[in-house]
Amino acid sequence: MELTLEPEYDINPVGTEHTVTATLTIVEGATVTAAVNETIYFEVIAGPNAGVNGTEVTDYNGQATFTYTGLGGPGTDEIQATWS
Repeated sequence: MELTLEPEYDINPVGTEHTVTATLTIVEGATVTAAVNETIYFEVIAGPNAGVNGTEVTDYNGQATFTYTGLGGPGTDEIQATWS
């Protein structure tokens, strides 16, 4: 399976929401299909909002979104998405 996270970069004012979308696909040769009903784990692993996390289940497009409010102050957050 392949997991991507978008947007790769974004700028948001402190105290506002930031949303990322993970897309999980099954790749078999030249065929790519959406991985439906898979749990995606999101975590801010570095930056002023480190430790913020959440889970979402992929939809029929293989996508799950995670939104958090950046209350930790100015700086750059690094967000990681994984699945099990």
